[in-house]
Amino acid sequence: MRHAGKSDCIIIELGGCNLPVIIDSGASVNLIDRVLWEKLKSENIACKSEKTEKKLYAYKPEKPLDLLGKFSSYICLKGSDQGFETDFYVIKGKGPALIGCETAKRLGVLSLGVNLVEGDVFERYPECFSGFGKLTDYKLKLDIN
Repeated sequence: MRHAGKSDCIIIELGGCNLPVIIDSGASVNLIDRVLWEKLKSENIACKSEKTEKKLYAYKPEKPLDLLGKFSSYICLKGSDQGFETDFYVIKGKGPALIGCETAKRLGVLSLGVNLVEGDVFERYPECFSGFGKLTDYKLKLDIN
């Protein structure tokens, strides 16, 4: 998990509590850490918690994440009244709260797919959609880390 800056986060309401989360389009589940879970419990989050035997893996590691359990709660965007029930997994490690791909799509904050061009753009600007483009008289500097 990585450290989140303010621009990386959106604010959701989760079980009646406001929560900054990061959208992780590569994640199949929603995650929070133990510290945040304890904070949400102290704020009386409305949820149903349970133990889990599920095995979750971060990107590439061979060892599964150390899970404390999971909980189900109502989620919506801050200030919205349209939401749904979803699961969050609680990890023993430390990191920002993440919402996975499906949750982000259902909230309407993530859209994946091909952009469709509407109208007669192809007919009006055929020179932009044929042949190979070439940028001339321009120097590009690439910083590779």
